[in-house]
Amino acid sequence: MARAIVALIAGIVGGRLLSEVLESLLKKFKQRIDIEEPTIYLFSSLLRYLIYILSFFVAILQFEFGGALIELASFVLILAVIVTLIYSFKDLVTNAVSGYYLVKREIIRPGDEVEINGVSGRVRRITEVVIEIETKDGIMVLPNSVAMKRKIIKKETTH
Repeated sequence: MARAIVALIAGIVGGRLLSEVLESLLKKFKQRIDIEEPTIYLFSSLLRYLIYILSFFVAILQFEFGGALIELASFVLILAVIVTLIYSFKDLVTNAVSGYYLVKREIIRPGDEVEINGVSGRVRRITEVVIEIETKDGIMVLPNSVAMKRKIIKKETTH
């Protein structure tokens, strides 16, 4: 029992520490590797939870009936991962398809003056999932799917 508790504590501390190290390294080299803040958070969170799960399995193996519990926990974990992935990628896919449509149809382009969902400004960049709009107050980030669901007012500009 003590070994199981030690495994869990080591996993929690190690997972937290390693994910923070990964996050700080990615932030340090953010410009060089062209990675955005949400992606950095995603990778560090994935590492943290992977270590948590591994330490949970190591803790279970410390018991005599560990094998049966591992099989049950593995099934539940796989099911949870599948449901989470499906739910998580729902918005990502919607935003990616919306972004593709916005770019290919040239509905809006970087440099255009627009108003979307009450946000007015110049389109700075359109990525796979978001539109960056430079406003007088700073940069606003809107998911592509929001732009597709709302009225886009494209203001006339002289280029």
